[in-house]
Amino acid sequence: MTRIYVVEDSPSQAAVMRHLLLQAGYEVAVFENGRAALDALNGQPDLILSDIAMPVMDGLALCEAVKRSPAWRHIPVILVTASNKFEELVNGLNALADGYLNKPYNPSVLIQTVSTLLQRKAAGAIRPAQTSTTLPVTQGGKTYPLVADRARVFDFFSIALQNSSVQAQELEEREKKLKETNVQLARHIELLSASEERFRSLIAAVPDIVYKLDSHGNFTFLNDAITRLGYDPAELIGQHFSTLVHPEDVPNASAELVLPRLSGSAAPHAPKLFNERRTKERMTVGLRVRLITKTHASVFGELCPIGSALVHVEVNSMGLYGETGQAERKFIGTVGVIRDITERLLFEEELNQAKEMAETASRAKSEFLSSMSHELRTPLNAIMGFSQLLDSPEAPLDDNQKQCLQYIVDGGKHLLRLIDDILDLAKIESGGNTLDIHSTDPAPLLKFALEASEKLARPRQVAVVAELPERLPNVMVDATRFRQVMLNLLSNAIKYNRPEGEVRLTAETRDGRLRVSVSDTGHGIPVERMPELFQPFNRLGFASSGIEGTGIGLVITKRLVESMGGEIGVDSDVGIGSTFWTEFPVDPTPELDIEDAEEMLPRDFIASLDPGRPVSILYVEDNAINALLMQRSLARVPGLVLHIRESGEEGIDFAHNHRPDLILMDVRLPGISGVDAVRILKSMPETRDIPVIAVTADAMVHDIRNARDAGFHAYLTKPIDLDTLYERLREALPA
Repeated sequence: MTRIYVVEDSPSQAAVMRHLLLQAGYEVAVFENGRAALDALNGQPDLILSDIAMPVMDGLALCEAVKRSPAWRHIPVILVTASNKFEELVNGLNALADGYLNKPYNPSVLIQTVSTLLQRKAAGAIRPAQTSTTLPVTQGGKTYPLVADRARVFDFFSIALQNSSVQAQELEEREKKLKETNVQLARHIELLSASEERFRSLIAAVPDIVYKLDSHGNFTFLNDAITRLGYDPAELIGQHFSTLVHPEDVPNASAELVLPRLSGSAAPHAPKLFNERRTKERMTVGLRVRLITKTHASVFGELCPIGSALVHVEVNSMGLYGETGQAERKFIGTVGVIRDITERLLFEEELNQAKEMAETASRAKSEFLSSMSHELRTPLNAIMGFSQLLDSPEAPLDDNQKQCLQYIVDGGKHLLRLIDDILDLAKIESGGNTLDIHSTDPAPLLKFALEASEKLARPRQVAVVAELPERLPNVMVDATRFRQVMLNLLSNAIKYNRPEGEVRLTAETRDGRLRVSVSDTGHGIPVERMPELFQPFNRLGFASSGIEGTGIGLVITKRLVESMGGEIGVDSDVGIGSTFWTEFPVDPTPELDIEDAEEMLPRDFIASLDPGRPVSILYVEDNAINALLMQRSLARVPGLVLHIRESGEEGIDFAHNHRPDLILMDVRLPGISGVDAVRILKSMPETRDIPVIAVTADAMVHDIRNARDAGFHAYLTKPIDLDTLYERLREALPA
């Protein structure tokens, strides 16, 4: 491979030259002065590239030493210099250099010169030094002695001419590219001018005030919207922004006044400033100030002689920055938008007043209902109480008197139900109805509603029939309100039925929801009266029928169903009857089959227990099915004693008083949650060492993390894998 010596005392220049030569396929050795290169000439380089001005030995001395030596004079030498003096060129020729380049050199010229001289060397055309007479050369009025022979001078300048042609060709190509760039630039300028014109038209049409400030806070641009405040844009150019701002607002909106005041103190949040000094990511948003208007300013689109009136505005702005070549950009000004919010503030004030009036009215209604309930219940207590005392064995009543007395009692009960329903509806509408929605077994709740409705159906000779699946899925409801909904629908179906009619309760699961339907054989509801069905106090013509009712039971039912994420509807045929149906979301957690659980034998777990010592386990669970499942799962393990409590409070009391060996805890419990219950247990010396295992349907990562942080020993998710349950019990129980 062709080897080239680069002699250069500047590391950066040497690195550039080395990189160019390596890219061209040459082998390169670098030396920092002429002496170092001369000492290494035994390495027989094919060409030397040398700077002229260097310490120890400069390039001229190196070149002359090479060319005067019979062993090395065939090595081409190219001198490189940053000097553009003619004297340096003559010195290079007198030193017998084969080539000469000025810094900064063109990379292609460098490679071309190296290639040409290497070709001449290969052809044996590198001329040895010859004696010659001195030739005087005059340049710029000064004469220089040239001792190089004419042939060497010819070779020297022929290379220079060749390099010039290369540079001329590159210059021509650059000029061509420059012309193309100029054409593109002219096109871009034209497009930019058109874009700027469109932008100015857009800014002019914007109803908000658009402004630009310099770094000192003086206006450099304002659109025509400023005329609505009575100002001409030209009269504010060069004026400080505080000219427009009410004096009381300036101290809290100016960077010059706010930032020094905050220096050295911890501000609760970054201040909002009119002349914002932040980037786009941290711009001022929603700064509210008052602006001073001039006479005949336009307010709300009308020209008014308002003198020194004030306009409330909202300012949004951000800082502008220019490149300075330093690490931080230089702040050069602010651009922003000013929006008139005077009308909005008036509207907000009216809205706040209306809200306050509505809240006052709501409080007054609640106080009135509370007072009405108290005032009505007190005489009702006397009426119903003494009515019951009248019919006593000591003073028996005749049949006529008993009938009249029954009317009094029935009227009192009806009035009491009306009071309760009105208060219930008021509570729901005011948002004061607190629900405890969790996974709930609907079977016992439906059973309770059926038993209660049968007492109402018996004297009316209405048959109540239930067609329910053997097992129902858990639903996400509030248990108390779900029971109330079912009881309302069943009681309505009984009251508005025919004598010897039938009420049928059915349930089915469809698309992840449980549909519970209550059907009757009553008169049915005409289609045209369906829109009135859920209106308060509208009994659809039955108000004078003698059937007891308040007219708001269905309204309450509908609100309760929807507040639990459910849906209610009705299908009715006149003369045949009606079916009221409700749908509630099913708990997505699948249930573990109890029979399957009993088939699984915890042999390893049994073997780990001490047969002579009974183990006490507390299970805190409000769901009866889940409690039964756990009871049957652990009943097969000899020596385990399972205690069940339904709430966190009951579990804490039991643990404190009886100190079980282990606690199984549901997380979602009525009252305090399982997580809070564990925190309380871990805070008491008597119970802090009892291991607690979470048994829950909550399977999200954050749920598990919260449980671990609270102090749970382990975390089991439903449906429970019994092998995992036994393994966790074995790990947690003391050996």
